[in-house]
Amino acid sequence: MRRSASTNLTMRGWEFSVRGVRYWLGAQPIQAMDALGSCELELLLHQWAFEGHGAILLDLLHQLGVGSRASEDPLALADQLMRYLDTGVAVLSREPQSERQLEPPPEQVDIAELLPPPLAPPEADADHWIEVVLLDSGEQPIGNERFELVLPDGKVHSGRTDDDGLLRVDPIFKAGNCRLYFPDLQQQLAGSL
Repeated sequence: MRRSASTNLTMRGWEFSVRGVRYWLGAQPIQAMDALGSCELELLLHQWAFEGHGAILLDLLHQLGVGSRASEDPLALADQLMRYLDTGVAVLSREPQSERQLEPPPEQVDIAELLPPPLAPPEADADHWIEVVLLDSGEQPIGNERFELVLPDGKVHSGRTDDDGLLRVDPIFKAGNCRLYFPDLQQQLAGSL
């Protein structure tokens, strides 16, 4: 009997067990066991690879006389074993589920405890905006005029009016009062006083 140091694998000829489930590897399935189909076999072998049971896969390859190195990636070992079993030279069987001792269900965990906290939603919908048309004393648009708009949350939005004197800031996430400045116009007015 061989025992792998890194797994709970015990082998007696072609019979072995993994996590309390008995398996049989041979030229034909044993009558008391269920032969694994190709899809189920592939899933099982990959599961063993991901769970760190590379020693099991390596032992099975050696039982079949297929040379592999212990340093190989467990997933590569699973694929190599799958390719070999696909040839029909050997069959992997498992004891029927009715004969297995079922493990107790894992402790229930609230999935919300595993998730990161949700992102804080914006303070309000993005349904807020401001639109202003800058006109001179003759009610003609003043285009390309620099502006600074202080939003309700204190952020400053800078830009220039378009050719028609229009400025629009959209979206604004927090409702409230804004302050609008035209720095170049303010300097001109201050200089003319």
